Parts: sequence; C-alpha cells; structure tokens
Amino acid sequence: MCGFHSLCNEDELRIIQRQLGLRSTPLDRCQGVNFDREECFGQLSRGLKDFLILISSARPILHEKLDRLDVDVRDLLTNVQEEMDSQAISVPYLPQETPQYQTHFQRKAGAFLIISDITDFMLMAQNAFRYPFGG
Repeated sequence: MCGFHSLCNEDELRIIQRQLGLRSTPLDRCQGVNFDREECFGQLSRGLKDFLILISSARPILHEKLDRLDVDVRDLLTNVQEEMDSQAISVPYLPQETPQYQTHFQRKAGAFLIISDITDFMLMAQNAFRYPFGG
C-alpha cells in the first residue's frame, strides 16, 4: 500500500479500516495473566469465522491466491471447534459484516488490511499456544 498509493501512515490505514467496517480480532484472553481457556477458544473461533467472511470479500482482488489461505483457515477452525466440543466449550458468535467496497482502491486496501490482520492474528495465536501462561 505504501509503494503504490503512498498510504504508509498507520493512522490513515486505521481510518480506511473503520470506513470499511473491518474490526481487529483480539486474542488478549489467550495471553499472559489474562489467559482464560474458554474465552481464548472463543476468541480463536470467532476470529477464524470472521476471517472466512473477510477472505471471501477479498477474493475478487486476490483471486486464487486466497484459495490456500481459505483452506488453511477452515482446517484450523475445524481443529479449534473439535477441541472446543471435546471440552464442552460453547461461545456465541456475531458474524463480522462483509465489507462494502465502493472503489477498487478500497477493495485493494481492504485486502491488504485483511491479510495484515490475519498475519497478526496467527502470530498471536502461535505465541499464545507456545507460551499459554505468559511464559
């Protein structure tokens, strides 16, 4: 986004994120002193479900490049759901709304923000389960 559109400022990206209705996916209940098993699984499950919606919305811009990501997110969600079922964890889910892109630029910026958020989410999830109690 920075090279082609001179959109390098994080504040500008947050404005676009708000305009598109994209919300960040927290994993704060999976880390350190805030660790809560049920809430952590809930955040994982809700986040992955939201990403499936968002990946679908970005598909027109990234086409087949998202196919593998979509499969990986679905597989991870299945694993999380199976673990939640085995531990009798049930969490409510209010789906993220599909972003309404008005311009090609918004679609490109949205795809960039979605991929960036998925990357951050997956890194946080990896760290949370590597060191589940903040270790």
